[in-house]
Amino acid sequence: MNTDQDSLAPFKAPMTRELLVYWQGLCRADAIPDSAEFIDRVPSRFVPHLMLFDCLADDVLVRFHGSALIARRGADQTGQSWMANNPTLSREATLVNVWTLVRQRCGLLTLAHFVTSTRRHLRVEAFSLPLAVAAGRPPRVVNISLALDTMGYDERAMGWHGPVAAAWVDAGFGVPRDAPLPLS
Repeated sequence: MNTDQDSLAPFKAPMTRELLVYWQGLCRADAIPDSAEFIDRVPSRFVPHLMLFDCLADDVLVRFHGSALIARRGADQTGQSWMANNPTLSREATLVNVWTLVRQRCGLLTLAHFVTSTRRHLRVEAFSLPLAVAAGRPPRVVNISLALDTMGYDERAMGWHGPVAAAWVDAGFGVPRDAPLPLS
């Protein structure tokens, strides 16, 4: 599968583009990458910035939380509810967007701001893609989250600030007709 240059245009961080190209390289015919194959082969440079989520009807559970993200937040959320740890995000919009991403097999690009422990605003680009799973398992999504601004050594992200911009990205299987729901 070839990556269309237009699908790479909205990304601000080179590593976000690289994850899409890697994911597309694992696609076979009309199938998205398998979760186990993705995890077994993911290049190590991505791992600190990745999160894996299990998508449930009423929640999104963190199954893996990369070390750079743990350092940014100051806590490991593995095994925890994404919704409970991010109460300022719209639960309904998050769930609708996640399930649309899984069903459509597209990417979801978000640009958000965090307030840090020193009251600075930190821009973050995040990109989510669906992964295939074995029968009976909940759908899974991989997310890469990259700080676009440098944090201080002792600084931590304290919470979302302002709106979270979101857009669908064609990962090779099209995009929904409707825009993502506003997350904040």
